[in-house]
Amino acid sequence: MNRPPAPVGSARTGLVGLVVLAALTTTAGCSWLEDGPVAAPPAREPAPPTLLEDADALAGAVDDALDRRARALRRGDADAVVAQTVAEEEARRAQRRYTVNLSRLPVGVLRYERPPEVTVDDDLVRVRVRQVLQLSRFDAAPVRSEHELVWQPVRGEELRLVSELPVSPDASAGGAQPWDVRPIGTVRDGGVLGVFDVGSIDSGEEVVDATAAAVREVREVVPYRWTRPVVVYAPSDLLLLDSVAGLPGGDPERLDGVAIPIRSDPDGPVISERVVLNPRMLTADETERGRLLRHELTHVALGARDELVPRWLAEGIAEWVSVQPLELGDRLLSSAALTEARRGLTDLPDDGGFNEGPRSSANYDVAWQVCEEIAAVFGPDALWTLLEAMDVRGDAGGGDPDRVLRQVLGTTGPELAAAATDRILRQYG
Repeated sequence: MNRPPAPVGSARTGLVGLVVLAALTTTAGCSWLEDGPVAAPPAREPAPPTLLEDADALAGAVDDALDRRARALRRGDADAVVAQTVAEEEARRAQRRYTVNLSRLPVGVLRYERPPEVTVDDDLVRVRVRQVLQLSRFDAAPVRSEHELVWQPVRGEELRLVSELPVSPDASAGGAQPWDVRPIGTVRDGGVLGVFDVGSIDSGEEVVDATAAAVREVREVVPYRWTRPVVVYAPSDLLLLDSVAGLPGGDPERLDGVAIPIRSDPDGPVISERVVLNPRMLTADETERGRLLRHELTHVALGARDELVPRWLAEGIAEWVSVQPLELGDRLLSSAALTEARRGLTDLPDDGGFNEGPRSSANYDVAWQVCEEIAAVFGPDALWTLLEAMDVRGDAGGGDPDRVLRQVLGTTGPELAAAATDRILRQYG
């Protein structure tokens, strides 16, 4: 029997439908077609910690950055220093200026001590570290000062510098020096290094020449060996003087200049003496400026010898040395000292109020006249003998000024004050 032909495609269509249904139920409905658990996706590896999260990696990056920075600064390589700096234009200008400033100094040592103190502040790295800097021939040893460097991580593990500044503003305690905060220019003449800013550099050669002459004049009078070169700061404003802690009198405007001892630690040895001039000394007449420079350089020449003696002796000797090259008519005395003499001096100026109070302006000249009296009566060498005996580190009874005066000169403070009164009135009035 002939079977009638099946409709075209009917059997194939049914098979295809079964295949599609099976595929759908297997893919979308395996949770109810199978009793086993669903396979978990493969576990991801944890992300590696960032530089700010990895203390060891951060410490290594900081050490590397400090080493590279110190090398570039020593070479005076401003391009390398800027390459380590963040992209902000102001930061790059500051670092280029700092590098150029250091290149104008006789830098013998420049490094950062280990270990630094590292803290993370949001996305910044703050590093407290001691910068070690020594000016060749001018510093007896390296000067250590606390600096804070701020870094920013970029491209994974690289640090870029945002800023570097001394922690302390006090230049006398290893704090901010002129080259840390502004553009400088320098003038050097043998044993004198003058550091100036944009507003004072035009007076550079004149000031350095005057300082070199004052050095020679002080060496002719002071009997102690003094060979270390001198650094003089001559800024065009009072910012540097104002930053010095314990400034005599406390008012930088009234001070013509000061010798500041540079130490790494408050109680450490003096590494260098730097003379800081009031801006008015840039245009002062030759006699006035020379006298001021000789006074301050006497403190430099005496070093630690005058630190622990009565102020009247330390400042009186400095004034006495300062006037030695001058004719008697050029040895000016303040009107305040003359007024005190007319009232009658009854004792030597006291340490506690030497630089303060109503008598401060007279005390320097009174102390000078006391030293003039000692040199005239007992001879100039008596000043140096008295200085050494007054030093509490000496063996001649130092620490008790009245007893030392009696032992060395056979006199007393009131007697010296009375003699100074007579001397002032005879010569001035």
